[in-house]
Amino acid sequence: MSTEESEALKIVVDKSHVVSKANAALDAVRRGIGKADPKKQGAGLKKAHELFDKRAADLNDEQYLTVSGWLNSFPLLATAYDLKERLYKVYDVETKEEAWGEYLVWEASIPDELAKPFRPVKTAFRNWKEWILNYFDDHRITNAFTESFNAKVRRVYRDGRGYTFERLRAKVLFTDRLQRRVSIQEKVRVKKKQRFEEVGMARMMFCMGSFDDGYETKIKPRPGNLGTDLPTLLLFLDSDDF
Repeated sequence: MSTEESEALKIVVDKSHVVSKANAALDAVRRGIGKADPKKQGAGLKKAHELFDKRAADLNDEQYLTVSGWLNSFPLLATAYDLKERLYKVYDVETKEEAWGEYLVWEASIPDELAKPFRPVKTAFRNWKEWILNYFDDHRITNAFTESFNAKVRRVYRDGRGYTFERLRAKVLFTDRLQRRVSIQEKVRVKKKQRFEEVGMARMMFCMGSFDDGYETKIKPRPGNLGTDLPTLLLFLDSDDF
């Protein structure tokens, strides 16, 4: 990589790392409410914590009713949930300037009682502003696929029994059904199969000083292994076969 190419590269803070801080803030509020009344509310809120992490648009009807019930019961939790959802809108605009404007509106809407749990989000935007906003410059590539893959591997490792991380890694890398195989075309030198009339011609060419070594170049396919196919691996991790 040239110096010019290196200088052209931009650091981009992945949006998943930013919005995850809002999810963590919401979770802190949820846990605080649960601790205030652990017998009546704590267990139910803990059971529903994965639903609070989801985007509102991704909830099915049953999940939406569950989340709405909790939010209607606890206004502070509802405000924290709304803040979490509205932070995503920063990434729905087209330009850096619009994104920064959306963020400032969002930051100004944080009530005093939620300033502490949401402080990490403010700190991230203030300290990483340039790198967060670089997301809006080019192709808006995120690390969501890698993060999802890592989470699935950690889940399998956490829930598994009787193997080390090294064994799990070996299974991921070398399981035959996960390999992506392709046909590779390559040039090879093969011996010619001469017809009878060509033998005399070859002798004549040799006597004239033009030598044919009797080989020719052909294109032949060979099987190639590109290693573990990640989409196939993700499906495999989600199944009960792993």
